[in-house]
Amino acid sequence: FLFVKYGSQVAFQGLWGVPYIASVYDVSPTTAAGAVTMVAAGYVVAAPIIGRLADVMAARGMNLIAAQRRLLVATTMLYVVTWVPIVLAPGFLPLSAMYLLLFVMGTSVSSASLVFGIAKELFPSNVSGLAIGLVNITSILGGAAMPPVVGWFIDRLTAAGLQGGAVYSRAMIPCLLAAAIGLALISMVR
Repeated sequence: FLFVKYGSQVAFQGLWGVPYIASVYDVSPTTAAGAVTMVAAGYVVAAPIIGRLADVMAARGMNLIAAQRRLLVATTMLYVVTWVPIVLAPGFLPLSAMYLLLFVMGTSVSSASLVFGIAKELFPSNVSGLAIGLVNITSILGGAAMPPVVGWFIDRLTAAGLQGGAVYSRAMIPCLLAAAIGLALISMVR
């Protein structure tokens, strides 16, 4: 789950988001970087709120893992939705709306930290450290794998003669697919 969720976020926020925004909206890299920074801002604002919300849901009688899972499913649905205009309708939203969309993207990604709590609760204490370590490795692997995948698509699309924002939006199809796969995976957890 974290492999695909963090992988697509890192591909956009860490590498390909600035050229995407700059080419689709015809703005400077500085302006594009300001827009992409909204992903981090959304993450920072929402992470403690989502964690607290899981605790509140558990305090009201819901099993903690069930509360965390419910929040993960809801925020991952939102995450998938944030990819749709980026991939399928580049430039449809005005740049000001992209700031908001990217903030929401960061908000939805911040729930991924709940997976660490779920891993701790699902495994006995003598192996919970190992389980959490493996969860962490998957997020790092996703962040390492997805940017080159998008880059490979960019190379192929450019070689085929595509230019501008269309290259980046089509090259980010793996990010949308990864988000949808993440939603399918977290929906299977019981």
